[in-house]
Amino acid sequence: MNKKLVSNVTTLAAIGIITLSSSVGSVNVFAKEQTQVATTQSERALEKLPLPYLTAPLTTETTIISGDANYVDPILMLTLGIPNIGNIHLYGGGAFEYKLDEPLPAYTQITLQTLINDTDNPAYSSRVTAIVQQAKISVNEVSDADKVVSGVGYANQVAKVVTPDGSSYTGTTGADGKYTVQIPRQKAGAILSVTSTDRAGYVDTKQVTVVDRLGPDEPELNVANATDKVITGKAEANSKIEITITRTDESGVVQTATAKGTTDADGIFSIPTLELAEGDVITATATDAAGYESVEAEMTVISAVQPSDVTLNAVDNGATTITGTGTPGLTAETTLGGTKYTAVIDTEGNYSITIPKQKADTLVKVHETNKAGVSGPDAQVKVYNHIPQTGVITINDIVPGQQAITGKVPADAELVRLVVNGVAQRNMQSVNGEYNIYSRFVTDKDGKLVRLKAGDVVQVDYGTRTPANMIVKTTVKATIVKPTVDPVTAKAENVTGKVPEGTQTVRLTVNGIAQRVITPNITTGGGINADGTYSFYTRFVKDADGNSVRLQAGDVVAVDYGVQIPGDTATSVTVK
Repeated sequence: MNKKLVSNVTTLAAIGIITLSSSVGSVNVFAKEQTQVATTQSERALEKLPLPYLTAPLTTETTIISGDANYVDPILMLTLGIPNIGNIHLYGGGAFEYKLDEPLPAYTQITLQTLINDTDNPAYSSRVTAIVQQAKISVNEVSDADKVVSGVGYANQVAKVVTPDGSSYTGTTGADGKYTVQIPRQKAGAILSVTSTDRAGYVDTKQVTVVDRLGPDEPELNVANATDKVITGKAEANSKIEITITRTDESGVVQTATAKGTTDADGIFSIPTLELAEGDVITATATDAAGYESVEAEMTVISAVQPSDVTLNAVDNGATTITGTGTPGLTAETTLGGTKYTAVIDTEGNYSITIPKQKADTLVKVHETNKAGVSGPDAQVKVYNHIPQTGVITINDIVPGQQAITGKVPADAELVRLVVNGVAQRNMQSVNGEYNIYSRFVTDKDGKLVRLKAGDVVQVDYGTRTPANMIVKTTVKATIVKPTVDPVTAKAENVTGKVPEGTQTVRLTVNGIAQRVITPNITTGGGINADGTYSFYTRFVKDADGNSVRLQAGDVVAVDYGVQIPGDTATSVTVK
């Protein structure tokens, strides 16, 4: 590093912000006010030496720090404090220069102070702080893909960007001078004007040209038919177009061919190629003058045979195939539950698509599709309930208030319907040739919820398509068949008996104390079997005080249908 003392420097230069420090505090002022403030500060602080000062701006381009000690004395020492370098001592006073190996970063603070080290009459100045300012605003590269402009300007000030259409966008620089301004994407070649103003009012403006970093838009391909020999479309004007044709034959062998061309001033292209075939996959890219490539466009060559209407035969909820007719060689297609199912239409125009069973009233749609993926219109049918061709429906006896209608159907039955007094109630899936339809409440002709009563006509069928000779009806009996109870002995672990098939609820009472209720859902507490036999677990029962006890001789055991069936439905026995 080099240092040089000069003399006869008597004026101050604009140096940005100066901080004056003394025993009475510190003041930030602009350089043009420094002489006046320095004098005032010196007088107020009773310092014996005037303030040193810089004589040239201190910026990020400064390589020589120049100033004046503002006093001349052989034993005067000026201390120049520079971060990451240390304290530099210059002697004799007057003007000085200090050469830097490289410019200092923006916002670096340096200090200046003078001292006369005289033991009889020491003197010193207040410490002066100078801040390195950003020399000029800088702007990072802006491309046609960017939505921000960034760079470095003057700290804690406004950065403004003006686009070619005259619109202005602003942001604020940070303490480090960095800024980011949001703007709309600009075209390559657009010129942006970026401005930053420092606190002294100095304005710096820089222009930046938007560079091309974004590829052209995806080309638009016109529809291509089998036997065509030209591929046409539209892309960015005066761009290069590259076409790739991929063909897969019936044995799975893949072949490719390429063709190239350019767009005209309007972006139109027409590129000769080999004769196209149905199912060929065409891809195209556009490359602009800057060498950037677009996203790939893709299209499939459509068939000379276009899809048409198909027929769709009726479908029931037991079917695992759907059938119909269409155009030979095309593909029949349906989507059920988000899954696609297909079959090729044979040479006679018939198709059969394998599907999972569908629920009644499901809407099934089928159309045909060619190899290019072009689809014809949908044919549709609603799934109806399957009607077995053999076997009959049976209904178990029904009593007033019964909670479920039960019976049997052919093994291939899917769904049965309950009708009461001519009013359709609900549908229920049969399981292993049996059905169980909830009937605690039914709807009458006025839409009111009622209980089954003696004389009601109960009908079970397969829905509205059921042939008349397959409909089964029965009448609710006038009297309730009470449960039977097998003999019970003291300390018996089970109470057993029988109820009509289809019974849904049976209750056990001991000495007037309700114990438990069982249903066809068998548990450790007991249950009702399909043939009507039942069993209650009774190793322990509750007495009137809630204690767990064993059945004793003389206890009265009663079995009924619970509170859901009105009237006296109980059968009682005495424990032996």
